[in-house]
Amino acid sequence: MGSAQLGVDTHQNLDKNAPFVYAERELHKTEFRVYFEDLATRTAATGPREVYRALQLGSRPPAD
Repeated sequence: MGSAQLGVDTHQNLDKNAPFVYAERELHKTEFRVYFEDLATRTAATGPREVYRALQLGSRPPAD
């Protein structure tokens, strides 16, 4: 899956799960999935490649 597709999937996933996300926040008075929502908002507005580059995302491969 290319990074462009991942960005589209991210905001479409949030759109589909928004009722659950906001209900959890209200019920537990937390910031449930706030980073996911931020990423989805950013990629929907400008595209994933620009967002990933601007955030200078790192990676952490699993340990052997």
